[in-house]
Amino acid sequence: LSYRHLSSDEFFVGKESSPEKGPGGQPPEFKIHTFVADIGYAFNDQFRLRLAVPFSTGQLVTHTGANGSPVEQNASGIGDVSLMGEGWVLNPRTHGRGNIGFGLGFKAPTGSHTLESNGAVADQRVQPGDGGWGVLLGSQAFHQITDRSNAYATGFYMVSPKAESDIKRGTAYWSVPDVYSARLGA
Repeated sequence: LSYRHLSSDEFFVGKESSPEKGPGGQPPEFKIHTFVADIGYAFNDQFRLRLAVPFSTGQLVTHTGANGSPVEQNASGIGDVSLMGEGWVLNPRTHGRGNIGFGLGFKAPTGSHTLESNGAVADQRVQPGDGGWGVLLGSQAFHQITDRSNAYATGFYMVSPKAESDIKRGTAYWSVPDVYSARLGA
């Protein structure tokens, strides 16, 4: 089980902080809580299968009401479920000082991306789902540096074959985003 919290009250245009350019002249305020139940099955020491089921609750406050008054949107529910196979390239029993692993899987559009708040579809940023399938690609590696330290690297990329969801705001449809992350450490 894991928990992640996102809280933000900043607004950027490019790399510059520009709170006055936010909706209603103020930055939007986000609070998103995500819980993930991650269940894995190891076929052996080298290969495993993981199922991740997220639940999120999100709140967005913008100052777009009459005279700049706050408008709150909320959305909660089960998010997009993912299934991923992972494997180490080298046998972990004989390569305990360093290894590299890869993963391949998919994300299913099980989370709603159409939840309503205040009589309209809630903002995409607080929806539990994005409305599209995704292909998951992952990698990880570690190497023992000394008896008491290791270096490690992880990378993740989710490719979304669908460019847009079926939700239209103004003249444009919401996107179904690609997502990536990378981490290095010791």
